[in-house]
Amino acid sequence: MSGYNTGGRADLFKQLFRQAAGADRRLSEQEMSGLAIRLASQLRIPATVFGEVKLMFHRYDFSGDGQLDEDEGLMLIEGMMRAVKDAKDPQAAKAGMMSSRDIPTKRLEGSYALGKKLGQGGQGAVYLAKDRSNGQEKVVKFYDKSCANAPCDDIIDEFALLTKLDHPKIARTYEIFQDRANFYTVSEPYFGGDLSTIVEKASQGGAQITEKWFAGIWSQSCQGVAFLHTQHVMHCDIKEANIMISSKGNFQNPNVVVIDFGLAQGFSAGQMAGGTPGYMPPEVWQMGLWTPKGDTFAMGVTFYSMIMMGQGGPWTQNAQSIEQVTANTVRCMMPPPQGYFQRSPALYRMVSRMLNRDFHARPNIGAVLDDPWMKSASGDSMDVDTGALRRMSKMAEMSQLQKGLLADMASKENLAQLEEISATFVSMDENNDGLVDANEARQALRGKLPAAEIEALIGSLIGDGNGKVSYTVFMGSMIAARKGNSSQMLWKIFQELDDDNNGYLCQNELRAMMDRDQVKELMGNKSAQQALAEFGWDRKERVTWEDFRMGFEKSSTPGGVASPFQEGQDVEYYSPSYGKWVPCKVVNTRGDGAITINIKAGFWIKLADQQKKVRAPGGPQASPGLNLLQGAMGM
Repeated sequence: MSGYNTGGRADLFKQLFRQAAGADRRLSEQEMSGLAIRLASQLRIPATVFGEVKLMFHRYDFSGDGQLDEDEGLMLIEGMMRAVKDAKDPQAAKAGMMSSRDIPTKRLEGSYALGKKLGQGGQGAVYLAKDRSNGQEKVVKFYDKSCANAPCDDIIDEFALLTKLDHPKIARTYEIFQDRANFYTVSEPYFGGDLSTIVEKASQGGAQITEKWFAGIWSQSCQGVAFLHTQHVMHCDIKEANIMISSKGNFQNPNVVVIDFGLAQGFSAGQMAGGTPGYMPPEVWQMGLWTPKGDTFAMGVTFYSMIMMGQGGPWTQNAQSIEQVTANTVRCMMPPPQGYFQRSPALYRMVSRMLNRDFHARPNIGAVLDDPWMKSASGDSMDVDTGALRRMSKMAEMSQLQKGLLADMASKENLAQLEEISATFVSMDENNDGLVDANEARQALRGKLPAAEIEALIGSLIGDGNGKVSYTVFMGSMIAARKGNSSQMLWKIFQELDDDNNGYLCQNELRAMMDRDQVKELMGNKSAQQALAEFGWDRKERVTWEDFRMGFEKSSTPGGVASPFQEGQDVEYYSPSYGKWVPCKVVNTRGDGAITINIKAGFWIKLADQQKKVRAPGGPQASPGLNLLQGAMGM
């Protein structure tokens, strides 16, 4: 398998795919098997290298429509070839992957103050701890290096998976490090317990246990799992214990997070078994095969168990052994409606479809979110944080570096506890991909904010064109807007960057700043040197707080000089399209002097541009505020 490169292989597959697929550009299971044989012939490798193509076909059918599109088909072949190659050469498979040598070494006590012990398992202990850097509580899990139940590779794989999953309904892991005795992972704490006790706790807390209440919890759970599937990951162990409530006391509208990815599998893996008896679908017992629809089955068992107040679903009831659980699951006969299900036939139908014995006929998790019962029962989403959004719409447009530093700060925060801001992101992320674009923001906020403020928010947060903002970037910017003082946030960041606490940033500290993951992602292809030069820091041995602050504010007038125009003022705007001055009104002003006008909603006219584009009614070509503008800008 070493005689061809990835790019050539992909091009060959696309060519063969289009020949076989025809006009609809989709392949059935049988067509995919034939294509695999032709591809093996072209590559001069045995067709057996692909293994059970017919079996694996359904793992890559993300849409659940019984066909593969071009991307799905290419992923199937790539994944199976990679699995075979890895099996033949395990050392090569590990090349380039994170290993124990890559895990940083540091003293636990220097970063975290251990508190209450939360549990003790076969791999090690779990503690609640205080993060010394920001005072927040975290969960620290110990993995004893001498314990066979805590293999290094599994710990590293789980950490690598979790750190790439940026979504409000997925558990957050902050870091992994080691000392001579242990590996440690640090993750976000969730204080409200899991779904195994939520019904009882909510009832005791006075919450009304209605269909809407269940739907609110379940839709959030499904959003988390659906996001996993978009990232080509299956959870493989969905159950009540692995879905947690982020905070205590909020039992009327609980915020839900999916946890525990120890069994999570990428779609490129081969056959696998695993999970919890009672929740594992028939195809896992029969063929050792997890598909995305296996997570649907496990979620259906979770729904059933919560309604019937008995964990493990119907397959474990009265079972005396694993063999009996297996037999019950394989038969998978849905019990007749009883109790709550008798009062809600639509709910019973949805859960029955999720627990279909034939995974071909089972809905994918996205279809569960779109089920008529789920849509009608869940009702309106939580209120958005309009106060922070309004402040965001009035903030000066932030540089990518500032957004990256705020996102880096947010990546260390307990974001699940900021439920209102998190719910705001969820309400915007219509397709649940962990990203919000301009159209999604407009649609979600229509009627909640004036149109001009929505467009100003989009400009500040997402920018122009076809940009998108991730969950962590969104949360960083919203935290700053909520605090309402960007200078205060920058000061906090400056102090955190000043590693040696000497009151200034040296070039090494600046380059370390540029090497942070969130910063690198947002700065794109710019080198650290280019970025530092852009802010005027590249040739300074010492960047003071004033240098740091002014670097971010250099595009606006020092001291926050205001525009000569006021909100509500009648003005004229020169329209290049019409070649004339058009009457309009100033809608908003911003701290850097920029303004918006009602005929160009959401478009901020910077202070430097106003002298050419805006004037008082009937005035000269330059605005009456020209002298003020020139003086403010040193012209």
